Amino acid sequence: MEIEIDPQLVEEAVSLAMRRRPQSSYWQEREALYEIEEPERREAEFNRLNQRFFDDLSLGAPIFQALSEQHLIAQGVQKGRVLRSLARKEEGAELFVNPAPSRGEGETVRSLAIRLAPQSLLDPEVLLPFLRHELFHIADMLDPSFQYDPELPEVEGGSTRVKLILNRYRVLWDTVIDGRLCRRGTAAAKARELRQREFCGEFALLGEKAALEFGRWFECERPSHPELLKFAADPLTAGGHAATGATTFFCPLCQGLGTNALSSGLALPESLASEIRRDAPRWQPVQGLCQQCLDLYKSRPLSRAAADALPKG
Repeated sequence: MEIEIDPQLVEEAVSLAMRRRPQSSYWQEREALYEIEEPERREAEFNRLNQRFFDDLSLGAPIFQALSEQHLIAQGVQKGRVLRSLARKEEGAELFVNPAPSRGEGETVRSLAIRLAPQSLLDPEVLLPFLRHELFHIADMLDPSFQYDPELPEVEGGSTRVKLILNRYRVLWDTVIDGRLCRRGTAAAKARELRQREFCGEFALLGEKAALEFGRWFECERPSHPELLKFAADPLTAGGHAATGATTFFCPLCQGLGTNALSSGLALPESLASEIRRDAPRWQPVQGLCQQCLDLYKSRPLSRAAADALPKG
């Protein structure tokens, strides 16, 4: 696979690295290039200088190392580009699939885009685990057994529920990937601890069973895209936690999946119903609410009383 690294990313990474070496010949060579009058030739010479120091400093080593570990990417992607991201929160890897008319009808060309902030190239011990994680996503997408499909099936609940499912899916997929990396000894520091905290937060409706489900997915070697999506859409049922008679529903208050706290015939006191209508005036008990929202609104009067008891300024 042909890899192209953005010259601007190369230049900024080299400049950052050379700030730590003020006596390096890089600065003298760079200053001399400003004397070249022809703009195109001057730019070409700057690119050559930066690329030479980029290679001498091995700033691209984590990129090539992470790519070399994913044979599916080498076999299934025709070209790759490493681009400059404006901020670290925008860093990541994406797979693009485009038609290739020159190769015949129905043929496609796959390309990989990796976006990195220049400063990330100066910290290979952090960058390499990050790239390994990101490229595992790409490798899964290229694996036929993963059955990846970028289109979501139709779901009830509108855009809010779609966002909820996508967030859960992302956390679940990240969990599986970090589990594989941990077993290979190539995961980021504290990957399991950090991923479990994120998982239990995203799947809080599982309660005490969230940690159990996290362990199951973290140890799962190669689940498919449909399996991940099914659990993300309805973790209680997909995980077998609704077998005792609890059913899942879409809470009208928090817009999340949960167990209907009114499904067992629980009657709400009018004071509690009034508390709920402060935030949702159109809500009626017949609509139900999840256990998490019920606990929240039960605690509201106590919290308000505690706040009123505090000394006022």
